Amino acid sequence: MDLGLNGKVAIVAAASSGLGLATAEELANEGCRLSICGRDSGRLERAVDRLRGKGAEVVARATDVTDCADAAAWVAETAEHFRCIDILVTNCGGVSAGPPSAMTPKDFDDAFDRVLLPSINLVTAALPHLRRSPAGRILMLASEAIVRTPV
Repeated sequence: MDLGLNGKVAIVAAASSGLGLATAEELANEGCRLSICGRDSGRLERAVDRLRGKGAEVVARATDVTDCADAAAWVAETAEHFRCIDILVTNCGGVSAGPPSAMTPKDFDDAFDRVLLPSINLVTAALPHLRRSPAGRILMLASEAIVRTPV
């Protein structure tokens, strides 16, 4: 399928494995140039090798997107390297398993810190670059646990 993304620059958070890596692979299949991040340098290197094995142009940085300065530095380095950012994929965190009725205030605080705060950090840093792109898009992904947790 051709989504018209060939040559676009996509940054994908938490792309060293799982949903983030699968998203990066699909964007690579569409011809996107990629910047990926993750916290584990070893897994990140393996993800880069896997993406480059598919012919993708990819850069990576070990980054903790819960840290505003670290997230902003990754976005800035990506913009400097590629001279633009067209697509941001936040793909941040997940919540503890279990129904919301069983969650404590601390559980909600932890969920905020793992899901919403990193997304805010990334959007804040990337927005000026995305606004300059005629193709600027934000995809906010979350784990299945968020969607499937029973009420």
